[in-house]
Amino acid sequence: MLNRTDGGEGVSNPSTETRNKMSIAHKGKQNRLGQHTSDETKLRISATLKGKQYRLGTKATEETKEKVRQANLGKRKTEETKEKLRQANLGKNIPSETRIKMSAAKKGVRQPKLTCPHCNKVGGSSSMKRYHFNNCKVATLF
Repeated sequence: MLNRTDGGEGVSNPSTETRNKMSIAHKGKQNRLGQHTSDETKLRISATLKGKQYRLGTKATEETKEKVRQANLGKRKTEETKEKLRQANLGKNIPSETRIKMSAAKKGVRQPKLTCPHCNKVGGSSSMKRYHFNNCKVATLF
């Protein structure tokens, strides 16, 4: 024996009478507004969800990392995406311990030297991109 349909259709084109019945049935329902979850229920939900965080704590293999790197190679983020990322990270406070770790990771890594076309200053790529090229004070004078 087979089902007639795959399911999920519901009422596709309800009559005015059916719409009124549905409206009356839903009046006054506010989806748990004002209701509080008991501590017992909270504990039960917590116990159910524990250990269900997908891939938490697992590390990707070098092969997987390389595949992801190759897949993303050459992709450029649009200005809109960059702005969304900037807004998402704005105001996030990075703990000082993390800042120290980030600093230590960058120490000893040589940055490529760049030259500003406007003022001919030479410097590391990070600060040069931030303060020169399109943002150079000399460029704004002309």
